[in-house]
Amino acid sequence: MDNLISFEIVTPMGVIYQGEVKSVTLPGSEGEFGVLKGHAALVSSLKSGVIDIEKADLNH
Repeated sequence: MDNLISFEIVTPMGVIYQGEVKSVTLPGSEGEFGVLKGHAALVSSLKSGVIDIEKADLNH
């Protein structure tokens, strides 16, 4: 699918998630934000919370 983005979660211990996703919602230190295909590249600090990963056919 051409609407997917490559997404990975990296911690000091290594990569804990890597895959192609439709969208991701993250708990940013300045507030929650979502990322879809075409979003500007970014590096952001996160706070503790839920990361919602929407795969092509499922929500996780």
